[in-house]
Amino acid sequence: MYLNFFNLDELPFNLTPDPKFFFKSKGHQEAVEHLEFGIHQRQGFVVITGEVGTGKTTVCRALLSRLDAEKVKTALVLNPMLSPLELLQAINEDLGLEYEDNSRKRLTKILNGYLIEQFKKGCNVAVIIDEAQNLSDEALEQIRLLSNLETSKDKLIQIILLGQPELAKTFSRSAMAPLAQRIAVRYHLGPLDFAQSCQYIAHRMQVAGCYEPVFTKKAFKRVFRYSGGIPRRINLLCDKALLCAYAVDEMQAGAAHVRSALSETGQSVGGGFTGSKRVLYVAGAVVLVFLAAWYITANWFSPKAWRRESPQAPAVVTDARVQPAAEDSPAPASNRNVGRTATGFDENGIYRVEADSLASLGAVVTLLRLWGQDVDGLLSSEASGSPGGVADVWAMIGRSGFRIESRRARIGSLKLLDVPCLIQLGQGDQTSPGYCAVVGLEGDVFKIADSNSGLLSLQETDIDKRWTRRAIYILPDLAGLGRTLRVGSRGQDVVAFRARLFNLGLLGESKSDRFDAKCARAVREFQLLSGLVPDGIAGWRTMVALTRETMVNKAPRLSTWSPQR
Repeated sequence: MYLNFFNLDELPFNLTPDPKFFFKSKGHQEAVEHLEFGIHQRQGFVVITGEVGTGKTTVCRALLSRLDAEKVKTALVLNPMLSPLELLQAINEDLGLEYEDNSRKRLTKILNGYLIEQFKKGCNVAVIIDEAQNLSDEALEQIRLLSNLETSKDKLIQIILLGQPELAKTFSRSAMAPLAQRIAVRYHLGPLDFAQSCQYIAHRMQVAGCYEPVFTKKAFKRVFRYSGGIPRRINLLCDKALLCAYAVDEMQAGAAHVRSALSETGQSVGGGFTGSKRVLYVAGAVVLVFLAAWYITANWFSPKAWRRESPQAPAVVTDARVQPAAEDSPAPASNRNVGRTATGFDENGIYRVEADSLASLGAVVTLLRLWGQDVDGLLSSEASGSPGGVADVWAMIGRSGFRIESRRARIGSLKLLDVPCLIQLGQGDQTSPGYCAVVGLEGDVFKIADSNSGLLSLQETDIDKRWTRRAIYILPDLAGLGRTLRVGSRGQDVVAFRARLFNLGLLGESKSDRFDAKCARAVREFQLLSGLVPDGIAGWRTMVALTRETMVNKAPRLSTWSPQR
């Protein structure tokens, strides 16, 4: 779900032992080297132990990827809960040996003949048994007998046992002394320390295609605290933390996301919040989120942030915000400037201006026109209230029945939502210093409407280097669908929301004003169809996707954009 959002080529924290993601910590590298030594030096028995999730199977896969398949023939037994006969059958089958007689004597003879044949060719044979702590005493005795297949100088078969610490306890029993004495190489694989855990997370993110610092320092500390340095636990926590960050449109996974991930994975850790402390913590976090949202809305995207009015002087548009004109500049001069530098729409449907100070105005007008707005009416002196042009961008958006949504985002998020937006790029040879409009997408090439330079085609990588990571969406304010809705929400906006789900055939017709379990199921189905996190909560992303899919007049999409006059 979050691949495009974090610029990933594949999931970085899968639990499968993919050797491509093998992290060469000191312990894991030493484990592989012990295994290679045991095989190449024909040591007979090699035992690797480690706690659950420390990476024993990953070490095994890394070993197999490094061995020369022509020189070392391997048999891998993943299910050790076998009888002695079944174990022999599994080994012979994995080596490609055919047999008709199922007796242990006949199977051993066939295997011995194969081992001698490979030895004469200068080849080696290794049998690797994972989860070896589950081997029965009878199966272990069969393994000991296999180790008797040898020449006067060399072992014909190398046997590698990978298991949990219980395996070492098994060998410590007096009854297992004949087998324990034959173990030539032993190694215990421990957890990662803090520094290695941080390197491990960064390594997996980079292998998956993301070289940006996604996890915060506090997130690293919390992941290590909760996981104890066990790679499998790290994978579980990091995967869920990325999902939590993506669900709330955050570009970085922080400590709060890791804590949410902990609860989702059902894990627990000492020192965590419990009982009333947990309630207080969650309540405090909610309050902080609302305060942050209020501050951003009040200071960044309120009319005051876009308009700085002066009772003595009119305002002029500068970089998407309206700044007061100098006291000694007469009102007619600024108005004449607006009228003189706005040139109208070009052949690509971009509202062109000549002054850099009006670039943001041009981008907004271009975006509104894509949504089917009568911008000629908005730009008229009667609609704007100022002869010669629009002098207040915020008022223009408000008059057109739209709302502004400003979000931190990544390139993948722009692709996923697939609707036009405003972005601000760092200074370049072609782009103006104000906002420009993202209007189209062809593969990895974005079509950028720049009011000074016209239509630009920029590669995804070029945008990613210069982009401020903030996208401003100007969206139709449809039935007040602005707040997040979840189970328990009530109001007229819920009625309107349910009606849109009904129009999509995802929910039965109802006039209910309650967001109930059926509504949540319909939302999850819609989210799955739209490539969103199926959490059943109608958040900002879901609202944008729903607006896009249910507008009476077709909503503009980046993927289907074409030039229009």
